[in-house]
Amino acid sequence: MPDDDLKPRIERGELDAREIVRAGYDEIADAYLAARDRSGSSGDMLLLRQLLADLPPGSAVLDVGCGAGDPASIAIADAGMNVVGVDISEAQIERARHAVPTGEFRVADISEMELPEASFDLVIAFYSLFHIPREAHAAVYASVRRALRPQGRFVATLGRRDHAVDLSDEWIGGAPMFWSHFDTPTSLAMLQEAGFVIDEVRWVAETLRDTGFEHPFVVARVT
Repeated sequence: MPDDDLKPRIERGELDAREIVRAGYDEIADAYLAARDRSGSSGDMLLLRQLLADLPPGSAVLDVGCGAGDPASIAIADAGMNVVGVDISEAQIERARHAVPTGEFRVADISEMELPEASFDLVIAFYSLFHIPREAHAAVYASVRRALRPQGRFVATLGRRDHAVDLSDEWIGGAPMFWSHFDTPTSLAMLQEAGFVIDEVRWVAETLRDTGFEHPFVVARVT
């Protein structure tokens, strides 16, 4: 299915972008895991370990878009934390349950999920929020804000540029995939409007392949 066919159908509301993401990650579950840097030395994992080091054992951590649970959910559990993972892909969640038997994993769309209030000390969203139509991003930020305890932190991958609809018809393993995001300054402003204080924006090298591409990761907190 070429991009030229997908994009207008999404814009006209004839095709659900979330279903593209769900079906895509189901299809490429193994290929995506094989393509990830799971060494633990990537920039995203270094950042995660820094945040985990500030938490007492037994803290509650939510992994949004947890995928197969490797490496992030594994690292969270290995640090002695209670990990809850959500992902829209059933195939990914099956792998996460196998990778982290002590975790709690559920198939869910974070943009439609009601998170329990003041229940998490840390929420991470690595490479996941930009697969949600950007019109829902503000509501997701507000939901995460409510789900965090006082002084809780939120770390998420943001988009670099402004793309309402960004598509590939042959992503990893040949599956269609959808992205949607604002530019980084707009996303940061939206986080602040949701009640977050921005602590840091760190640029992290792409972990899927050696492209030289970098993603902005925001570290925000609840006061």
